[in-house]
Amino acid sequence: MEFSLSVALSETFVSEFIPDNELAMSLHSFSIEALQAARDEMSLKGLSLKLGLLWPSSPERALDMTISATALEQSRERGLDSVPWPERAIEIAAQEGIGVVDIHASNINEEIVEKAHSQHLKVYAWVVTNAEQARHLLEMGVDKIIYEPHATS
Repeated sequence: MEFSLSVALSETFVSEFIPDNELAMSLHSFSIEALQAARDEMSLKGLSLKLGLLWPSSPERALDMTISATALEQSRERGLDSVPWPERAIEIAAQEGIGVVDIHASNINEEIVEKAHSQHLKVYAWVVTNAEQARHLLEMGVDKIIYEPHATS
């Protein structure tokens, strides 16, 4: 598997929009295998990006796309069938040394955030569709919001 990343940002953009010229990028995927391959390739090239495991909203949704079906397969192979669905993402990310779990907003509660943080993982909520929902998630301790105002949860 070949992995390449190209980023071209003007100096003006960086100085105006990125505080202290600190560029924070991360790589997120539903595929644990893709994240593993990216980490290995970046390591060979002396690169580093924060990695994030995108987690399907439910086991049924995981089967909708081949790439997210790996989440279901990986959780079964690791004997996590009895673990609640969003907690499986936390377990797998912690086992793989992935620093972020991207959990569907409908699956996030304070307990999920606390469990992830206790494993030193960041929690990103995805498919947040309105400001009220975003505020509520941030109050629970979610680290980042992925906002799509026209998405259907």
